[in-house]
Amino acid sequence: MTLPHRLYLAARWGRRDELQRYAAQLHAQGYQIMSRWLTEAPAYPDDGTTLAPAVLLAQVAETCEADVLAADTLLAFTERPDSPYGRGGRHVEWGIARQARKRLLVVGPVENAFYSTAHAVYDTWTACLTALTQAQEVPTP
Repeated sequence: MTLPHRLYLAARWGRRDELQRYAAQLHAQGYQIMSRWLTEAPAYPDDGTTLAPAVLLAQVAETCEADVLAADTLLAFTERPDSPYGRGGRHVEWGIARQARKRLLVVGPVENAFYSTAHAVYDTWTACLTALTQAQEVPTP
């Protein structure tokens, strides 16, 4: 018997509630969600100008890096090119996963050159969830 596939969900902090719903859907399908930032990390503002204290941010970064490395696949929830949310740890998480040769999936637009290296790109969450839950072949590294 194989263990459920381990997924890391990466997105901007302001989408945390949305990603918690997606994580619940995936968990119900037998996937293990490695993204502790969705459930354990303390909330802080995502208004583009306010940052949490450096100590807190460092702890969140360490936890997220460990979670990315423990996952088999990273799902990146990207933003439109005209979005004001260009900064963010989600880009670093992508780089960590790419360097570690994880399976990389994008949900949304190809936001920059590095996201073009994804194994699969889905326009919508529904399309991604369908591919993952109906055992469709999702390319692997």
